Amino acid sequence: MKKSLVPIGLVLSGLLTACYPTKHQEDSVATKVQKLENGVIIGLHNSEQDSKFVRLTVINNDIIRVTASAKDSFSIEKSLMVLQKEGTAASWSLQENDTAVVVSTSSLKARVLLATGEVTFTDSTDQVLLTEQKGGGKSFKENHLDGKRYFSIRQKFLSPSDEAFYGLGGHQNGQMNYKNDDVELIQANIVDVVPFVVSNKNYGLLWDNYSCSKFGDPREYQPLNTIGLFDKHGSPGGLSASYYVSNRLVKEVIEDTINYEFLETPQVDNFPKDVAAKGKIIWEGSFGSDHAGLHKFLVYSSGYCRVWVDDTLRVDKWRQNWNPWTTKFKVEIRGKEKHKIKIEWISEGGYLAVKHLDPIPEEEQAKLSLWSEVADEIDYYFNPSSHEPDKSNERMAFNGYCLVIVQADSQAGEIRLKASSEKLKDNEVLIKVK
Repeated sequence: MKKSLVPIGLVLSGLLTACYPTKHQEDSVATKVQKLENGVIIGLHNSEQDSKFVRLTVINNDIIRVTASAKDSFSIEKSLMVLQKEGTAASWSLQENDTAVVVSTSSLKARVLLATGEVTFTDSTDQVLLTEQKGGGKSFKENHLDGKRYFSIRQKFLSPSDEAFYGLGGHQNGQMNYKNDDVELIQANIVDVVPFVVSNKNYGLLWDNYSCSKFGDPREYQPLNTIGLFDKHGSPGGLSASYYVSNRLVKEVIEDTINYEFLETPQVDNFPKDVAAKGKIIWEGSFGSDHAGLHKFLVYSSGYCRVWVDDTLRVDKWRQNWNPWTTKFKVEIRGKEKHKIKIEWISEGGYLAVKHLDPIPEEEQAKLSLWSEVADEIDYYFNPSSHEPDKSNERMAFNGYCLVIVQADSQAGEIRLKASSEKLKDNEVLIKVK
C-alpha cells in the first residue's frame, strides 16, 4: 500500500464552503470604509492587490482579528478553532484620514492603509509590535476543489533580526527557535500541529486555517538533481553509488536522485533485497550551484543514515521503519565552489529520500510567513501577550524538559550531556555508569 498523507484541508473541504456573495452582501461591502458593531471593513480599489477587502474585528482589548478576502464578500462559516462570542466585551474607537483607518482599544491599535490593506499593530503608546510586509504581504492563488472556488494563501510580516519564534505545536525536527527556518504544519502520527506562533517581541499570532500549511518558505523540496552533482572522480551528472552486502561491494553506479520514500514505487520495488536485508549504500561525490546563497537539504529516512558535508557529520540518525522522519541542514555556496558530500544508508528495509531547495534572499527568509493550501480567505488573530516592558525579559526565559535516550556499553564511567539552544540558558547533566 502506498504510504501517503491526507491533507486535513481536503477532509474538511465541506466545512470550508466558499461564501458566494448575494446582492445584499455585495452592497454591504461596497463602500470604501464601513464601520461595524465590532470592527470595520475596508474596500481596496487597487488593481495591484490580490485582496479586495480587509476586515478588522475587535475580539477584546488585547485581541484583534484580521480577515482579507479576494472575493466580493467574507465567508460566513464558523471557525473550528476559535469560540465565537456574540458582540464584543471591549470598547473601541475608529479614526479615519485620507490614507488609513485606525482601530483602537485601551491597549492595542491596528492601522490599515487604504491603498494596500497593509496592517500594522502598535500598543497604546504607538510602539510598533508587528507590521505586514510593505504592500500588505497578502497573496491569493486560485484553486478549484470539488467544483468549488478556493485559494492557496500566504501572509508575510516584517521581522527584525533579533526576533525569535516559538510555538506551532509539537514537532520532531529538533528545532526550538523557528526564526529563519521552515516548519510544515501537517498533523501526523507523532506531530501535534497548533498554528499559533509566539514571538519574543511580546505577541502571539493564531493562523486560523486547517489545511496543509507552512511556516516560512512554502516551496516544496525538489529532487537532489536540482543542484549540480559530481561523482567521486569529479565528473558531472550524479554521485558515485556503491552497494554493499555484508561489507562486500556488489554494484557501482552513478545516481542523480535518492528517492526511496514511498511503497509501491519502482524505486522501492526494484531495490536489491539483499542490500536491504544486510547491506548498505554509500553515495560519494560533490555538489555545486550557480545560485550563490544558503541551500537547503532535507533527508527523509528510517534505518541508519549518516551524511557528511566537507568531512563534517551533518546527519546521524536511526529510526524504526514504521516511523521515518525528516532531518534538515543548510549549506552556504559561494560562487562556483564545490562541496564534498558522502551519504551512508544502512537500509534495514527502510526509507530514504534526499532533497534540495535553491536559496531565497536572506531578507525573504527572515520574514514571518504563513501559507495554506486551501482557504476561502486569509484569517488570523493578533494578541500581544503583554504591554508591560518590565515583564518582557521573563517571557524570553523558558524552562522545559528534553527527553534523551542513552545507551551505555559494558565499560563503567561517566556520560555528560549538555543541552543548548539560541537565546536559552544552557543546561548540563552528569550520568554515572556502573
